[in-house]
Amino acid sequence: MGFDLYFAGAVIEEVTDYLKELGVCKLFSQLTERRDINSWADAMRKGEISSKLFVDSGAYTAHTKGALLDVDEYIEYINSLDDVLTLFAQVDHIPGKFGVPRSRQDILEAPKKSWENYLYMRKRVTSPHKLIPIFHQDEPFEWLHNMLEWRDEEGKPIPYIGISSSKDKASKHREDWYWKVFSIIQKSSNPNVKTHAFGTSSVKHLELFPFTSADSTSWIQTAVHGSIETDFGTITVSGVQENSKKHIKHCPISFEALKEYVKSFGFELDNLIYDTDGRKAYAERMKFNAAYLKRWADNYEYKGPKSFINRGLF
Repeated sequence: MGFDLYFAGAVIEEVTDYLKELGVCKLFSQLTERRDINSWADAMRKGEISSKLFVDSGAYTAHTKGALLDVDEYIEYINSLDDVLTLFAQVDHIPGKFGVPRSRQDILEAPKKSWENYLYMRKRVTSPHKLIPIFHQDEPFEWLHNMLEWRDEEGKPIPYIGISSSKDKASKHREDWYWKVFSIIQKSSNPNVKTHAFGTSSVKHLELFPFTSADSTSWIQTAVHGSIETDFGTITVSGVQENSKKHIKHCPISFEALKEYVKSFGFELDNLIYDTDGRKAYAERMKFNAAYLKRWADNYEYKGPKSFINRGLF
């Protein structure tokens, strides 16, 4: 069974070309990556890429800069991509001011404004079924109930929603929140709604909960920090971090076995460790991580509760 893992994050052209060859699902932020979106969309129209395209509003990035997004301009841009777009995120409202502790009032007001934005956008976009409303951790669960019980003028429910956990919370707290979220979904009148995990790279969470899709930049971050993602966990191959417990010298399999494992993805281990003949090791690690996660997504195996499976998602 497959899983739609959307690769996010800006990378050098060499890595982008490799992603196109792999045929990965791709997520871009319209706020900072329009040139890349347009290039990817043109390649899709020409039949050069066979993949799924997800565009994010960039609301959080705008929030960090103290800026507001022009919702109408975003809608116009989204509609220009309708022929190639798979999904796009609503303009969600981020509570408070960046760098300033959020008040309780900020947190309570944010989901109301986000929902108003969703309804506003839904009336104006070409394909409202592609529009993803987003429920954030710390928001009152009444807003999740609202998404699940809402119906359009034809009596149809929202087909796809976004679930965004707080990145500043410990993994266990995010996991506990996911349990609550999916318990509510299961008991709702819309139990088969598709779900997208925003910014979640935890394979454990993605296998434990029945998400339909997710996006992540971890494949880039891991590579930049000298590591690769494998079936044996994250392995640091760069000599810069030899003291790390995840370093290759502590690998649970032999060096020779790891070389063969890497080769099964079409890579040479040495090229992931050293810069050679114009090859940058960090770029090779990015490509390897993309290949590994693409294989994981293509062979996705749900390992969570059977009660969630009974929702009819699988």
